[in-house]
Parts: sequence; C-alpha cells; structure tokens
Amino acid sequence: MKLLRVSKTTSISSLAGAIAHRIRKGEDVELSMVGSQTINLALKAIMAARRYLQSDDNPSDIVIMPEFCYHNEQSSIEETRPITSLVFRVFKCPFKEEYRVPENPNRTVENSEVSE
Repeated sequence: MKLLRVSKTTSISSLAGAIAHRIRKGEDVELSMVGSQTINLALKAIMAARRYLQSDDNPSDIVIMPEFCYHNEQSSIEETRPITSLVFRVFKCPFKEEYRVPENPNRTVENSEVSE
C-alpha cells in the first residue's frame, strides 16, 4: 500500500491524479495528514479521484476507511511529543450507477433526503 503524505501545499488535482492512477493499477492507497486544512484537501482530492475513475471507459469507484495513527515526533534533541495523524485508506470497489458522483458538485440536499 502506497503512503501519500498530505500537506498544506498539496495540489488537490495532483493528489487526485495520484490516487486515481494507483487505483487503476490495482493498488490501495494510504493518505496521511495532520490538521483540518490537510483533511479538507484530502477529502476534496478523494472526491475528484472518484470523478476521474467514474469517467473511465470501465468505471470504478473507491471507498475510504479513516483511522487515527499515534506516533512521536522529535521536536528537539531531548524532547519528543506525541502526534495524532489521520490516515485514510483508499480501496477500489465495484462501480454502481446509483452512487455516481453528481455532475453538479454544488447540489443541495433536500430535507426529505436526510434520515433521522
């Protein structure tokens, strides 16, 4: 599984292309990020990758499994600090037309669509 680190300067389209490329090759992908800005970038890239994959002649889809990863970061020679990162594991799954990404990404959810 290929680990891709997401930073504040990560290009959404480049990350989406990297995800789609690896999924097309039959590989799974891990995205590692720390902070809300990088989580937002990663989710946007995943949505874009879904569009790329669904526009193929042989469309496919992806699912993500989020999990927390705990590790220590060396902040100085004598000191380490605990870091919690979020990891999205991205897997290929069969394409179903009813789950196609809508053409209009700015659609609104009607109240009748929300389940309580």
